This record gives sequence, structure tokens and C-alpha cells, in this order.
Amino acid sequence: MQAVCRRWKAVVRSKEFYEARKRAGSSRQCVCMVQAVPPSSTARIAKVAGTSTPPLNISIYDLHQRSWMRLWPVPEFSQAGAPLFSQCVYSNGKLILLGGWNPTSYAAIRSVYIFDFFSRKWCRGSDMLSTRSFFACGTVDGLVFVAGGHDDKKDALATAEMYSVEDDSWRELPKMSEERDECGGFELNGKFYVVSGYHTQTQGQFVKSGEVFDPRVGNWNRIENVWMKASCSATITAVACGQLYDFSGQEVLRYDADLNSWMVVDAIPEGRTVAACTTSASDCIVVATTSCNVDMIFNYKLFLYKPSLVKDSLWTKIESEEDFSCLIQGLCTVEL
Repeated sequence: MQAVCRRWKAVVRSKEFYEARKRAGSSRQCVCMVQAVPPSSTARIAKVAGTSTPPLNISIYDLHQRSWMRLWPVPEFSQAGAPLFSQCVYSNGKLILLGGWNPTSYAAIRSVYIFDFFSRKWCRGSDMLSTRSFFACGTVDGLVFVAGGHDDKKDALATAEMYSVEDDSWRELPKMSEERDECGGFELNGKFYVVSGYHTQTQGQFVKSGEVFDPRVGNWNRIENVWMKASCSATITAVACGQLYDFSGQEVLRYDADLNSWMVVDAIPEGRTVAACTTSASDCIVVATTSCNVDMIFNYKLFLYKPSLVKDSLWTKIESEEDFSCLIQGLCTVEL
């Protein structure tokens, strides 16, 4: 349709057309993964510090067509893959990679890379205001929120920022009540949650508290004892049907906001969880797991988890191809 004329092209790429397709139920849901590219499927191998490391790229699984594909690399790192440990989020038909490390120098970066599924091109967004790694990240009403992590000197951060994809602009937010390195982040009921993390002087000693940012009033509220584990990962927490779930190792836990407590509700069918994200319909969760065979080879698999409050929850295994069973560093779902 875009090839007919410039006017049709403008309509197809417009936000109004995108919203109309969603209302009509003609959109498609895909899972995007920051995933290692196996040597068998590419001749590109990054030379990092004298070693050969398979590059990262974006793998895509179409939940409707049940098909796999791989996006072309971020142009700036075409020979070395996507940034290491970058955050992967979705907003209004765009896939966004934020921060992480340069895959060749291991230097922390503030870069933002955006893949537009309408134009099918990568573009460079405005850099984050601060250099940060291992930070909390989430989207609320199309806006991207980042908080915590550590700077290029390994000092933990209490700062936070908000990014508007439409305006390609960042805005500094009020600071959290304390530093939170390696904290987790997610959206719940229109608010941005940041949980756990640790201070610069207490590295690895994760706290149990969390903080909630309400974009409507513009401030943080602290929550005590919201996190129950001695570690934290932003990649294994997801929301479905208004309920928060955490996939810790081989257990599935659900959060009760009224009681401020967690309860084991299910078990992982295979392997240990490495990443999780909510589908665009917000009623299912995509769960990535890994298992190791006797030859110490790790195999990564995807499951579609549909939680239920009244009956048994449903697990559906997503059949993957060999080229899409390598290391997964993060994932999110997009609606096209």
C-alpha cells in the first residue's frame, strides 16, 4: 500500500491508521528478542578483546503466523551486533533499544536506537540524559521511563528520566528516595514501578523496598518490603490481566497489592526463566527459559503463559528453530 503514492504512504505510516487497525482487530502481535546470533547462520563474528563473541541482534516471532525472522542489525554496530545489556521496550509501533554497552569496547553508552515497523528502518533517537547501565525501564501510555542503575564509574544512581518517542525528547524526573543499582522496572495500573536494587557501598545486597512513580502527579511513593528475594532482575517480571507475576527460577509468583505479599501460584514447565514480557493484549505472558544438557550447551525456549485466577493456568510451548535457540538478553512484544 505504501508503494502506491506518497499520500497512501503517509496514511499507512500515520498514528491514526495504526490506532484504527488496533480498534478493528487487524493488528498482529510479535515477540522481539535481543538474542545472540549463532555462527551457523551468520558470517559476522565480533572481535572483542581478542576473543570471538557471537553478535546480538533482534529476533522476531510472529504469534499469529507462527513464523521466525531476524531484523537487520543496528547500522552503527552492523559488524558487532546490538549493544550488550541494552533495554528493549515497545511504544506505538516502534521497537526501542536503550543504553547498554558498546559491543566492541564494552563502554557504557547513552544511545537510543529505534526501529520503525512502518518504514522498516532503524533511526537514532536522542541520547539519554545520563549514562546508565542495568537500570529499570518501562512504558506507561507510550512514554518510556528509566530509573536507577549505575553510571560509567559504577556508582549507583537514584535519578530517573522520561522519554517521549513522538517528540524524541527526554525530561528529567524527580530522584527516587535512594540509589538502586540492578533494580527491576515495570508498568502496573498506569504507574511505573521500580523495585529492589542496591547502593554503591553495599554492592550485591539487594533491598526489599520499591518506589512507584505516578505520571499524573509527577512524584515517587516508596513501598516497603515489596521485594522478597536476595536478587533482582528486570527481565523476569510481567503483568497480565492487571496482576503482577514474577518468574523466579522454576516458580511463578503473583503479587497481592492489598497485602503487599507474594504467593507461589504455578511452576515453570521446563528450564529456568531468563526473561518475561506481557503480550500486547495484556492477557498472556511470553516466558523465555533456558536449560543445559550433559554437554553444557544451553538451549533457550519460549512459552506463552495465560494465567488464571479461577482455573488452571495454561502453558503453550512455542516451537523454535535451531537458529533462534541461543542466548536471550531481553524481550518485549510489539503490536503491528
